[in-house]
Amino acid sequence: MNIHGDLKASVLGGMVDIGGSAKYLRDTKTSKKLVRMTLKYSMTTQYCHLTMNHLGYQNISYPDVFDKGTATHVVTAVLYGAQAFFVFDQKVSTNERDKDIEGSLKAEVEKIPKVAINLGGEIKKENNEKISSQEFKCTFYGDFVLENNPVTYEDAVKIYSSLPKLLRGHGVPLQVWLYPLEKLNSKAAKLARGISISLICEAQDTLEELCEYNKKCNDMLKASELFVFCATKEKLRLFQELNKQHSQILQKEIAMVLPLIRMGRTEEDKLANTLTRESQSPFSSRRLSEFLDQTSLEIKVVNSYLTLLKEVRVIADQNELEDMVLGSPHQFVLVFAFTFLHEEPFLADWKQWLRNPDSSSPRCEQKAYSSWVKDNETRKKVNQLAESFSKFAKANHSSEKTQLLVASVADQETKGVSIHLYEKGLLVSTSFELPVKPPPPQIGGVTHDCVELILTSASGKNKITGYQVEYQVVGEDDWTTIPVSGKPEEFKVRGLQPSTEYVFQCANVCEVGRGESSDVSCAVRTLPPTSPPGKPKAVVVGPQCVSLQWQGPSVVGAGVKIKEYRIEYREKTEAVSEEGEGEWCEHRTGNDKMDCAIDGLTPQTVYWFRVSAVYDSSWRSESSEKSDPVMTLSTTEEATDSGGYEPLSFF
Repeated sequence: MNIHGDLKASVLGGMVDIGGSAKYLRDTKTSKKLVRMTLKYSMTTQYCHLTMNHLGYQNISYPDVFDKGTATHVVTAVLYGAQAFFVFDQKVSTNERDKDIEGSLKAEVEKIPKVAINLGGEIKKENNEKISSQEFKCTFYGDFVLENNPVTYEDAVKIYSSLPKLLRGHGVPLQVWLYPLEKLNSKAAKLARGISISLICEAQDTLEELCEYNKKCNDMLKASELFVFCATKEKLRLFQELNKQHSQILQKEIAMVLPLIRMGRTEEDKLANTLTRESQSPFSSRRLSEFLDQTSLEIKVVNSYLTLLKEVRVIADQNELEDMVLGSPHQFVLVFAFTFLHEEPFLADWKQWLRNPDSSSPRCEQKAYSSWVKDNETRKKVNQLAESFSKFAKANHSSEKTQLLVASVADQETKGVSIHLYEKGLLVSTSFELPVKPPPPQIGGVTHDCVELILTSASGKNKITGYQVEYQVVGEDDWTTIPVSGKPEEFKVRGLQPSTEYVFQCANVCEVGRGESSDVSCAVRTLPPTSPPGKPKAVVVGPQCVSLQWQGPSVVGAGVKIKEYRIEYREKTEAVSEEGEGEWCEHRTGNDKMDCAIDGLTPQTVYWFRVSAVYDSSWRSESSEKSDPVMTLSTTEEATDSGGYEPLSFF
């Protein structure tokens, strides 16, 4: 619009009321994701000017302007006409290039003057046109009175073609020529000094930068699908409001100092100091950029965790979370809580600056702000919690006892993320620890239908109430689950198939649910089908010796060789009945013979005996049926056959 430096400074300071086509000066893009093209229409109608006779002292109608100093210049000429600006905006999607859209938009806009003279103002569009005119948004600023402002591209074509008719030879002042009053009367007020172009440009750049950050914030708010928590939206809205307040304050300061400089009542340094103070304030370009970049990073980081936790319901705000917790039919509600989305040191400093700019340090622009998303230790902790919570959610997705949620919860004591536990609507923990992943189960004894597991509970503060053991046939997909009460160190998985390879895993279980499963154990193959040895027959030999004979297992799998037998025996006392449990003593035969003498027994004591086969692979069969109870002799008695015993025959 061909505005020179001094007038530009007045416009920037809000000292000039603008209207008509000049409103175009106030139009700025609200988003950085817009491509803009402006079409200017301009025409002149007449030029009027004063002669030197008109400037004679006898023709001055208001001589008091010389004494009061209310004016410095008089208008000597005016150029009349009209201007109009058609501002076309086109949104740019993420998969489009700005330059491509800008080129296509420019081609469309440049067609308007050429076709406006055609009847109907219709444009022939090529089939390969990259963008449709229906996608344009048009804003009109002009010195014309229109019934309806153009909105679409087609509206703009029609209005453009009708502008000459609307003017009808009239117009508004487009340009004026000024004559200094001091040349007419030395008492008149005069412009003491102008303002340097460099300072004006610096002031313009500062205000435009504030506007640019507002655009970027607008873009972030419009992309609301990228963030779900109200706390993040509120931070951005507050940023916009504080930035707007600051822009207005800065504009007023510029407006106050400009007249003083022009009248010579203060130096240019006053404006320079204002701009320097601005660059060192919390509202400096670096600080505004840092806040938006940090918030953008926070949104990306939070979204990465939400992707990991995609199976868990996300709660947008605190009120909704309270409703969910109080109305949940589940006994427990477990919340993965982002605790620092509400906190923002930038906003606190900006509020303080606006309340009292003098209270802040002149070097506060150098102050360092920390964010949980840039703290590596905090991020590692959050990563671990997110992965654990995701696995816990998958393991308990069908739980009727526990509901899992993700939310933003203000918590000054926890940095980044914590896990909150609610029980029956009441908060019972703000730092709940999930059951940790235990080590894989170790393999103990193996038979044809049973594998003994050695379980080790992992460390953790939460009380483990039991385990969940799972096993799978190698090569198959399905897992079979067995709940285990308490915390036994050993557990036998029974009912397995003979000669079948299995793997095992286990998980810790607490009151809230089961934790992450361990890694799988090494694969183990059950033995071929075998049966226990026959019921042993006991013959008393002496006060401390009993001889045993038995039959070998009736079923022995192919390729299985008996290495030895294991003899188990125990006393029959009043405390231990035949069906009761008691401690068994053990004796190994060292060979595959089916007879054995047990020495070192207690005289005149009743014993039971049972036998199991031990194979080459060190696995053993099930124990045989218990023998009939026999009593050892007293020390004064002798065996019926003191010379020994003869092998018994079995039929």
